[in-house]
Amino acid sequence: MAFLELNEGSCCGTPAVISAPAPVQAEVVGFSSLEWTVVSLAQSDSPRSIGRVGAVEKLLRMLLGAPRDPSLANPRLETLRYTALAARRWGRRLPGDAVAAFHNAGFSRAQLATLIRSVEFGAGAAKPVNWGRLA
Repeated sequence: MAFLELNEGSCCGTPAVISAPAPVQAEVVGFSSLEWTVVSLAQSDSPRSIGRVGAVEKLLRMLLGAPRDPSLANPRLETLRYTALAARRWGRRLPGDAVAAFHNAGFSRAQLATLIRSVEFGAGAAKPVNWGRLA
């Protein structure tokens, strides 16, 4: 959208085109259907899938065979899965590296609050999110 501005000082005015400022993008709050599917799948994953593999688990893998790798091929969706698992484990006390990775993957602060609320609601505890902790 453009506006026509006439300069003063001439009889007819000299037209000058001025562009309107770009609209401000609203912060995204929800997730796409694919992202909600990833959150839902993360709820059925073992919390151990986000930690390091211990010696006992390495031994069991060697004896019983390697279980499937739960990580996703898309790094952004894997970050969402990791954060959903971390939110299920730690609730609103997410580790700083999980919050930083979530933001670096392109998710917003409002999406993090939505994720935490949905995980807590799934666990039966809908508590308000402490915004100071998510900064």
